Amino acid sequence: MHCYTFSKTGKRHLTLGQPGQDQLFGILGSKHSAVCLSDGGSFTAYGREAAQQTAAITARLFYDHFWELLLADSATVRRTVCATLLPALQEYATQKNIPPESLAATMLVLAADDQGRFISAHLGDGRILMQEQDLAPEQFSVISSPSCGVVPHSTYLTMNASLMRHLKVARVLRPAPRKFLLLTDGADEFLRSTQEPKTLPCRFSGQEIEHCLDALRPEDDYSAVELSTG
Repeated sequence: MHCYTFSKTGKRHLTLGQPGQDQLFGILGSKHSAVCLSDGGSFTAYGREAAQQTAAITARLFYDHFWELLLADSATVRRTVCATLLPALQEYATQKNIPPESLAATMLVLAADDQGRFISAHLGDGRILMQEQDLAPEQFSVISSPSCGVVPHSTYLTMNASLMRHLKVARVLRPAPRKFLLLTDGADEFLRSTQEPKTLPCRFSGQEIEHCLDALRPEDDYSAVELSTG
């Protein structure tokens, strides 16, 4: 299995002298791996910490319990994520003496084995993409698309939305070589703004997408994870 990641601070945070809010965490094993991208809420001073905790807790959950989650129904996956992530964030907030709602973040997690079987879960904006062998180098299929909140330009976040209602779960049990891309909203929106719905302005490659985004210099933070199997 192969993994390529990048996380860059956008022009908006650079101008303000602030660190980026995107965080990623991955665990790579010989038989299966799990990766998670998270973007902290822009309304809170603890967005970076929210994303760090969300990414680490969720990636560890999907790595440690890969087979159980892969074979479970979607409602069970949602309950497991809620029962693991929310108490952990509450405990962290208590330890740091900060409001729990300040640890709000998006979440994109994917775990896959070396045969290409996978399960993913997605809350909020960002996008999860997949490429199989029969597609052109710049083409892909969409596993999960952004979910917007009830207010324009808002989205669902871990500590201010119902995970049971809004967490989207997807899986494929058929083995096949596959390549996956997890994109935060800064990367996804900028890459796809002038493209056809099922193409990218470059090859389906984390490294090439990084070079493309570096040249475009998005306002928002931009991060991605590429995970390849088979």
